[in-house]
Amino acid sequence: MTRFPNVDYEDGPFGAVYCTSSGLMGPQQGGDHIKGCEFRIARRFDAAPAVSASVTTIGAGNALVLYAVKVNDNVDGATQVVVYAQTWDAKPAKGVHVCSIVVTGTPVSK
Repeated sequence: MTRFPNVDYEDGPFGAVYCTSSGLMGPQQGGDHIKGCEFRIARRFDAAPAVSASVTTIGAGNALVLYAVKVNDNVDGATQVVVYAQTWDAKPAKGVHVCSIVVTGTPVSK
């Protein structure tokens, strides 16, 4: 079974919820210059949520540039957020990279 990074939830104003998480990025099939991280948020939203993402390089390694954030509703009853980043010069992504996200939206009423 795939393990996804833990997600923290905080209620916001006007019924909104803030979801935050961080996870290690791993290699992707697109090439050794690309890394990605998948998050599953155990809430569905009434409209596309706002997503903010950042990538941090830990220790020695080359910097990555975000190039795609994909949001899919109702993947196994959750909202899926996938973040992809790549090196700016297409050289192999070396080092440890952490992706952090903040997702803001209004959950679907039960």
